[in-house]
Amino acid sequence: MAAYTIAYTAPINQDQFESKLTQDQVWTYIDLKAHHAEKFTPTITSSEILQASEDCDFFTRQVYFAPDSHPMGLTVAVENRWLYQPCWVKYRTDDRRNIVDMISTGSAGELLYTSVVEWRHPNIRPNSIAAKDKEKEDRDTTIATMHRMAQDTKETK
Repeated sequence: MAAYTIAYTAPINQDQFESKLTQDQVWTYIDLKAHHAEKFTPTITSSEILQASEDCDFFTRQVYFAPDSHPMGLTVAVENRWLYQPCWVKYRTDDRRNIVDMISTGSAGELLYTSVVEWRHPNIRPNSIAAKDKEKEDRDTTIATMHRMAQDTKETK
């Protein structure tokens, strides 16, 4: 089994999206993703906060995976989360993987989303076509979910 790390940065406000998100909006969605991963990750069916610091910048959550959806066969995992508002979240899983989600701005002022993920996929080789496809799927899912949520909120007002 290969453990490897990927990192990517993508513009948040891409042409195919009707809405243009602000950094505050994106932080709201990153915070929501940290507390309720099931809204962003189809393989996670639910999550619950087990403990949180008084100021809520650190918490431990438990996530539940859909059957046969986790690459290592897990059905539940415990994760520690550190939130550094307004720009990044650090995750450390009980199987010792690290994940970072970050919001930044580029040199032209464009809003960017960066994700760094340490993966353990027994059937995916680093730098393979399957690894690149998985990276693109993860990136596109998170950014598209933020825009869908913004559009849903706009439509219900």
